[in-house]
Amino acid sequence: MKIENKNVFDSVHQLILKEVRRGNITGLRIDHLDGLFDPKQYLEKLRKNVPDTYTVVEKILQPDEMMLSSFSTEGNTGYDFLYYVNNLFCQKKTKTKFLNSYHSFINRKYNPAQLLLKKKRLILKQQMYGDLENIVQLFYDYYQQHLKQSYPLLDKKKLLTALQEIMIRMPIYRTYISPSYLNKKEINQIIKIISQTEQAHPELKNELKYISFGIFNPLLIKKLNIEKKKELIKLIMRWQQFTGPLMAKGMEDTFLYCYHPLISLNEVGGEPENFGITKSKFYSFMKKRRQKWPYSMNASTTHDTKRGEDIRARINVLSEIPEYWQKKLNDWHQLNLSKKIKNNSLLFPDKNMEYFLYQTLIGTLPFAGLTEINHGYIKRIQQYLLKSAREAKIYTSWINPYNPYEEILTAFTANILESSKNRDNLFLSDLLNFHQYISFYGLLNSLSQLALKLTCPGIPDFYQGSELWDLRLVDPDNRGLVDYNYRIHMLQDIKTSIQNSKNTINLLKELLSKPENGKIKLFMIYQLLQLRNREPELFLKGSFIPLSVQGKYKDNIIAYLRTYKNKTLITIVPRFSTKIVKSGQYPLGNKLWKNTFIELPKKTRYSGLEFISQQPIKLAELTPIGNILRYFPIAVILTNKEN
Repeated sequence: MKIENKNVFDSVHQLILKEVRRGNITGLRIDHLDGLFDPKQYLEKLRKNVPDTYTVVEKILQPDEMMLSSFSTEGNTGYDFLYYVNNLFCQKKTKTKFLNSYHSFINRKYNPAQLLLKKKRLILKQQMYGDLENIVQLFYDYYQQHLKQSYPLLDKKKLLTALQEIMIRMPIYRTYISPSYLNKKEINQIIKIISQTEQAHPELKNELKYISFGIFNPLLIKKLNIEKKKELIKLIMRWQQFTGPLMAKGMEDTFLYCYHPLISLNEVGGEPENFGITKSKFYSFMKKRRQKWPYSMNASTTHDTKRGEDIRARINVLSEIPEYWQKKLNDWHQLNLSKKIKNNSLLFPDKNMEYFLYQTLIGTLPFAGLTEINHGYIKRIQQYLLKSAREAKIYTSWINPYNPYEEILTAFTANILESSKNRDNLFLSDLLNFHQYISFYGLLNSLSQLALKLTCPGIPDFYQGSELWDLRLVDPDNRGLVDYNYRIHMLQDIKTSIQNSKNTINLLKELLSKPENGKIKLFMIYQLLQLRNREPELFLKGSFIPLSVQGKYKDNIIAYLRTYKNKTLITIVPRFSTKIVKSGQYPLGNKLWKNTFIELPKKTRYSGLEFISQQPIKLAELTPIGNILRYFPIAVILTNKEN
């Protein structure tokens, strides 16, 4: 749709703008911004029509990429936040061991960078070839009109290959060169990618030189003819429209279903090669975000995420226990080997899909275990695996489904999960034991992740249904009906319990003793949203200051404070809990946390309220973590400075 055309813009937005002006819509979420001809111009036009409406854009940012500060929006929909928080709970130190386990199990070693290029080429050939041909024609027409004398040996077929090879090497979704945004840094980045492409494909030297020196380099010349400049920018803007969809289809919808050492990292805006991040990297991102985009969304699940937030929180636990995980993989493979089926001399499902399936089961198995592994659950997993296999485009695809492979995949899934034969199903019994171990630590990760979402700079976003444990998979699994009545009754029960409870500690003990129903998650959401409503300026404008943690478990604690005027908020959450407590044991008290403590700004004292447990607390310059995490494994403290 040519939304840059005024008549098209007015027609498309007529109803939405009318409802905004009536007050029926108070926020706008702009989907697929990168597919527009001129995203910056579109946002400016939208802002003029609805100047006081909260607006965020779906913008997938690669790690270390920031959204353009010139965009007329409050921020993005939060995939950047999701990436940093998710990776914070992936144990970076085990990367080598973990990758070795993966490659050892699947009997091959992937080069993820090369695999991504291969998948992007496949998308251009199968799904975007017509678009590529149109772009090539535009570049060729410009050549014929202006540069035929300079590049007499230009070959149109090679020009197509050259543009293809440049596009698949783009490390981000798109650039934003336009008449109002002629950024030298972006132009030089593209020229650098063209140079890298020439190193890989010297046979395309002539065509690549034309693209570099004939199209992009002239934009760096100050005295360039205005008409020529306009023509070049228009051509580049047309090309820019297609690098985003290519990244989305090649990375998100293909590559992420082929390469998956740890599937919690295979997320929209994710980068599976980046196995975890340091605390300092997380803090640095939050500081930048608070400075540049303080009203961006904090998302943990959306309609487009590959897995629900609590699935990822669980699977991240595997990064802490690579040896244990490798043992389970080998055991399960042997137990299920007889259930595989030969097709054309190959044994299916292949080991890469088998690996993917085991992680999926660990992430999605209901807390109740065996009683919930019913026909409905098995069907969900079968449908998900079929979708995943078709997205991977290896043995089957949406364009060309291969029924024999798909039937084997669904049969294998049913056979290994058949609970009526449970006495003979040693795999299922072992899986459930391992799941019980993992799911507890995953629960702790989930609570920590939730606290970060609600207290870090930004606006917390809750996808429908994620108020309780969210163990749903990608569309269509996450599009099912949500039982809102159940949630309303549970929330009312929480409110009543808080009102009637003379001591919140007893309520916390009850919630912690039965976490399976998700009530503990809803309780936390309620408590912290109450706090946000009570102190809106602190959350919207407060500083973000990381706190130093010292002692035995210093790497296992994330701690920061936020200050605005005379109010201070301190958030403390644990991570990597497999090294701190046994499964089923909450990380509470001084006996457990030993000599681990947080450092507050010098010569300060605080008295305040730990808001989740509603317990008063006194803090000094050095405060033991065990004094803070006494009743609940997360602490969010609202304090007043004493002197």
